[in-house]
Amino acid sequence: MINKDDMLGWALGLESPQHSGSTGASLSVTTIRDVLREEITWLWGKRIPQGKLVVVGGDPGLGKSYLTLDIAARVSLGGPWPDGGMSPKGDVLLVSAEDGLADTIRPRLDLLGADVSKIHAISTTLKDDGQDIPLSLSEHLRQLEDAIVQKKALLLVLDPILAFTGKKTDTYKPSDVRAVLAPLAAMAERTNCAVVSVLHLNKRSSEGNSIYRLTSSLDFTAAARSVFIVGKHPDDPDHRVLAPVKSNLSAPPKSLAFHFTSDGYFSWAGEVDFDADDVLAMQPHEGQTERDAAKEFLMTVLHDGEVEAKQVMAEARECNIAARTLNRAKKDLGITAYRRGELGNKGGGVWVWRLPSSDPNS
Repeated sequence: MINKDDMLGWALGLESPQHSGSTGASLSVTTIRDVLREEITWLWGKRIPQGKLVVVGGDPGLGKSYLTLDIAARVSLGGPWPDGGMSPKGDVLLVSAEDGLADTIRPRLDLLGADVSKIHAISTTLKDDGQDIPLSLSEHLRQLEDAIVQKKALLLVLDPILAFTGKKTDTYKPSDVRAVLAPLAAMAERTNCAVVSVLHLNKRSSEGNSIYRLTSSLDFTAAARSVFIVGKHPDDPDHRVLAPVKSNLSAPPKSLAFHFTSDGYFSWAGEVDFDADDVLAMQPHEGQTERDAAKEFLMTVLHDGEVEAKQVMAEARECNIAARTLNRAKKDLGITAYRRGELGNKGGGVWVWRLPSSDPNS
């Protein structure tokens, strides 16, 4: 039992506390004065830092994998990024569990004009005593690092990362996820290779915060320095949006739209004024945009006359309509907002919304 004399001795430095179960391992302690400052270097400015983990999430079928191939193609060429700036030229490693090399990845890279001599696919299986075993980040990270060093790769794409966490890893358990991601992040730092990991979204469509829509443990997004969501364009069903969710090393970049041409080309469409929550808000009916759905909602809610603004906004949130989309729809419909005051109470009352057709002053 620890007594006051023991504690006093420790405090004065006369004695050292004895801990039961000590393994003899020693801590590594670094004085910050001895740390040399380093500037962040970027593969893609404000989006993909070199030597860091990046997550790109989204529902299946929206073009996440094609988008990562566009990024790979630009790195292979040292080409321009769609929002300005140039990529450093270098090699890329791809690990894909979902797309075929011959029928999907190579044709897409050819369409993108990539230098395919600088893009290398890593098999999702390894040979061990003549048998095929699945690639696992928890067991084969050294082999991946050897490949990065050998090719001097600037970018590693894991698509999707959950396919390579290992069969013993519970991806909903934070301690298991950290045991995989911490060594992966350390490897990225050592090699200065950016690691872009693809994740799918979960089915919690009612979740208002985009960061909680990514599958499995939140530690996937916690470990990444940049996180992006790919989703449908709220106002154009033929376009998609790459929107930032998290940006630890810079101010958040602008969201970018992209689409696929009739002959299968991937094409960027410039910056758009939508954030990740806008992109993941209420899915409209077939052929209906997010803004159209918001207009329909407002016309229904305000059909019988004025309604308190606070109530309209609360009901919109329950329907997963983003605030920005709601305000755009409000402007489109010419809805008026005004304070309905209380007699004798300056500044009192409540804000209400009313359709122009029911405005008594119109």
